[in-house]
Amino acid sequence: MQVWEATVSVEDRIVWVDPVPARTGITCAVVGHRAAARNSCACLRHRLTTDGTHTHVRHILSCFGFGHRFERLTDRDGLREYICSQCGHQLLVPRDSDPFVHYQSFQKRPRYWCSVFGHHVDKVAERAGLVEYLCKCGHSFLKPQRGIRKIKHPATCTLAGHFVRFVCHRDGYSEYVCAVCGHSFLYEALR
Repeated sequence: MQVWEATVSVEDRIVWVDPVPARTGITCAVVGHRAAARNSCACLRHRLTTDGTHTHVRHILSCFGFGHRFERLTDRDGLREYICSQCGHQLLVPRDSDPFVHYQSFQKRPRYWCSVFGHHVDKVAERAGLVEYLCKCGHSFLKPQRGIRKIKHPATCTLAGHFVRFVCHRDGYSEYVCAVCGHSFLYEALR
């Protein structure tokens, strides 16, 4: 039997304190874990590791349908980076032409055209042995291949979610990348 203990933080959010779960919940086993920049499902916290193993995470459908809630994270490589507080999705825009520069947070829907027909990408950086590619819609990917010009979301990821592994720690988060499509996410830093 799982025992949960609720406490209220300074930000008036409920924080779940949980023991190491004995098993994965049925929903997580079928559709993947709820992975978020903050407040992921309890059973995921103990499965996101830094040892290179893959973890199945599901899509946060409210982000896809109603838009991501982005917060400013950092400036790097001539880009400004934002993170969705709901799902950990990143948005990268050129720092010198950032349309969101006056906002600490904002709502933005995905560019559905790119989601369906593919992202036209350019190389923007290299890190952790991977090349980072960026679409004009702000979507970034980490891939081992060089010279990629277009990246499509494969049916596996679109229908089943992502299979992520650890890349690096940065800016107070742990970065993970999908082994199938190269989509990267930022989750609460592992301790």
